Amino acid sequence: MRKSLGLVSALALIGGLAASTTGPHGTLGGGISRILTPAAQAASVEHPAAINASTGNYAVIAPTFLGATGQPFSSIRLFSAVGAAGSTTTSRFSATVVGVPSGQVYGSPVTYSIPHLASISIGINQIVKAAGVGYQSFTNGDTGYAVYLQDADPEAGFQHVVYNGTTQLFENMSNCATPLNAQMIALHNEMVLVNVHTSVGPSHLGTNYPSTMVIYNYYNAPTTYIVSVFNTGGLLINTNANASPTAVTADAGKLTCQLSFTVQANSSRPIAFSEIEQNAACRFDADEDYANVVIAAQTGGPPNAVLTHMIHVSLYNGDTNVSDVCAVNSVTSGAAGGAGGGGGVITSPYL
Repeated sequence: MRKSLGLVSALALIGGLAASTTGPHGTLGGGISRILTPAAQAASVEHPAAINASTGNYAVIAPTFLGATGQPFSSIRLFSAVGAAGSTTTSRFSATVVGVPSGQVYGSPVTYSIPHLASISIGINQIVKAAGVGYQSFTNGDTGYAVYLQDADPEAGFQHVVYNGTTQLFENMSNCATPLNAQMIALHNEMVLVNVHTSVGPSHLGTNYPSTMVIYNYYNAPTTYIVSVFNTGGLLINTNANASPTAVTADAGKLTCQLSFTVQANSSRPIAFSEIEQNAACRFDADEDYANVVIAAQTGGPPNAVLTHMIHVSLYNGDTNVSDVCAVNSVTSGAAGGAGGGGGVITSPYL
């Protein structure tokens, strides 16, 4: 990010830019691993885990990064696909702040209700403040935080995103025991990408950091995919340790449009998001910096596809992969469908 983008773009990038695997350019591939020093070096490293919340266990996000000068900063992105088309259903996430390395709980659990097909980004500082404790007011020798998530809904997902304002490098630190798309295919024969950049919102992220989606069809016949675009809610996070959590906007999860794309057998179809923006059928909201995208086969059967979201970073003349989203819960044995088409066919609620 260039300094000329200004503060708004900087905050937007922290909420929206991430890389689950580094891109082909050498700066992203080599530099990011060197600058991300965990806020804490725990004796035993905790890893994100997808655990059924009904058992009382948690999905763990650790290590997190606290954002001191010249250091990376963590934000947690919460996504909900609970409900049907036009649903007013919300998904209730609970976040518990745990000290590292002591394992003690700080403050009280914080809850966030996310509308259908919306997502929000929340800075680690905001989560700690909402828990009722001072940011980095450590006791018992702690030097960092882990975040423990619970949500009973199988379609609940999260990403852990880090950004370094000095180097302007970013990464998707999500380490998924269960990818969210494993849940989405099993339950709905759908796949999702979250926080795709648009150029129509106030931060114009899609202009400076354009998103491209790629659908790879591994079926042996051409397949038409329905692409449903939703407004995430136009939400930004705030790196100010005294900032209040961002409220969910009224248009969070609003359907922008549905388009169809045919992908040839054993082939890929890149879709620059600018192509979607230029389609007359798509009417974006003024605050739509980010879009959540649902992909489903027109037949209603399993998508038989690999779905990728790439962001081009002109500063480094490279692309970064921001595809991965973790499920809070593991796939249940009773779920129908599934990757590869086993189980049965569940018609997409968006068709």
